[in-house]
Amino acid sequence: MLRITAAALLVVGALAPARAAEVDRLLPAEVEAVTVYNVRQIVDSALFKAHAAGPAKKLLAQEEVQTRLKDAGVEPLKDIDSVTMGTWLTAGETEPKMVLIARGTFDPAKLFTAAKAAARDHGNVVSIVTHGGYQMVQIAPPAPTTPFVVASPDEKTLLASNDKGALAKLIGAAVAPPAKAAINKDLAFLVLAQDAKAAMYSANLITPANAAMMAGLNNVQIPGIDLSKLTAQVGKIKTYSWSVRLAADVGAELSVGLPDAGAAADFGEAADDAIAALKQFLPLAAKAQPKMAGLADEFGKTARVKTDGKAVTVSLKLSADAIGQAVPAGGDGD
Repeated sequence: MLRITAAALLVVGALAPARAAEVDRLLPAEVEAVTVYNVRQIVDSALFKAHAAGPAKKLLAQEEVQTRLKDAGVEPLKDIDSVTMGTWLTAGETEPKMVLIARGTFDPAKLFTAAKAAARDHGNVVSIVTHGGYQMVQIAPPAPTTPFVVASPDEKTLLASNDKGALAKLIGAAVAPPAKAAINKDLAFLVLAQDAKAAMYSANLITPANAAMMAGLNNVQIPGIDLSKLTAQVGKIKTYSWSVRLAADVGAELSVGLPDAGAAADFGEAADDAIAALKQFLPLAAKAQPKMAGLADEFGKTARVKTDGKAVTVSLKLSADAIGQAVPAGGDGD
């Protein structure tokens, strides 16, 4: 009988190539940024169980929350597999439009019945509206939060948006799925370059409409560190993506796309200088906060900047032990 040890399986898993992410075909063509949260991976991770499971369960155990979730037939920590968020900024507007696509196990009938009951009891917050021929649940949180609408077109999908028209289009796409993704091909390429095994990842295009938001990074300051050389390069960024992997270690990666190799070299040099300054600064800061010493030490050992063609990638790896020293455990994630 062939026997495979657990150690051998871990080695094989570590050497296995990353699996490319997929582009959700429901995402509308206007989307400029895609962020994916692999909820199942996050909830099942040792880090979540040690530091976040307790507070999450405490929140969900509140009587009113429990009642609403039970009526809707939803157990968030069990029923949701992933959440994909798409955002875009229309020229002339200041607030981005957003769509959410949750995949998992849902009961549309129960969700709608619970929504109607909530609308009856809290009509100033919850209401049933119709737009584009589709019924949806509108939720109006206290100002200044923008109202949003929710719908569940089938047992595997829950949709939401801060725009009724966008949600109507999303429902239509769910009812009659398109043959291929509608998003910009450059953004699709960026999404496909991500690792589907990551706990979360994001792919973003810089467009004339959202460039002003990036300009805000020019005001970022870290006491004792000169970031002017780095922030001066922000205006040249064309794309960026980031990912977080949860395993024995927490791996984080930020990749920035520039217009040409020369711009990438300049950005990479500026990023390298900033990382070097942080490696000097963090151990000093940790003397005032000893519990941060492990993170500061590992940052110094693992933070890297790599320039390849028109792309610059900054990577970092932190151990669960160092994070555990810095962040109080909120366990009970069995």
